[in-house]
Amino acid sequence: MKPTKFLLIALCLMFNLPGRAQTIDSYFVDMPAIILPGLSSSMRLELTEYYKSERRDSIRNQFGYNVHLLALATVNGYISLQTASNARFEMKTLLRNDTSVVLVVIRTVCGPVCSSYIHFYDKRWNEVKTNFPKLSNLDWLKYPEEMVNGEKVENILRTSFIELTINPLDNTVEARNNSVEYLSLEDKKLIEQFMKNNIVRLKWENGKWEK
Repeated sequence: MKPTKFLLIALCLMFNLPGRAQTIDSYFVDMPAIILPGLSSSMRLELTEYYKSERRDSIRNQFGYNVHLLALATVNGYISLQTASNARFEMKTLLRNDTSVVLVVIRTVCGPVCSSYIHFYDKRWNEVKTNFPKLSNLDWLKYPEEMVNGEKVENILRTSFIELTINPLDNTVEARNNSVEYLSLEDKKLIEQFMKNNIVRLKWENGKWEK
């Protein structure tokens, strides 16, 4: 058996020792394959070990895509990967008021406009519910009731393509409404004057999400 392969097997066994304190990289290595298909546990471990040794090597996953580990912050409980040229994966640990762990996972696909999916899990990878809000176009608009060419502003801007990113430093998720990119040039110019900002920030505080 090659020394490198033996080391990876030993590390995998170490990650699964009972009673071991969980860190973001150990959650990442242990997570079920269905959450990030095409990247086995040993591949995930290899990526984290590369990163810790200050190597930025990529791994070709089972679908033939090169996967890069972009960030690994064990202190802040955050990890980020480029899983394909048009896709990325983010994960962060959060704490409830009772100190139980919530794992937030965001998967983003860009084709060409980016859209994200967010899920929450406990430390055993059971999906859990949180009060993460369902965003609407009203979150981005100052004057939704205003009429433009006989149509309400809120009916012009959709929420079909919402891109989510995690700020690893302050437990904030930033939501960007990329549906603007599908508007005609004329509608885009019209809607810009009614928008508060194209980023809505949602903060995890005291065990729940706050706008």
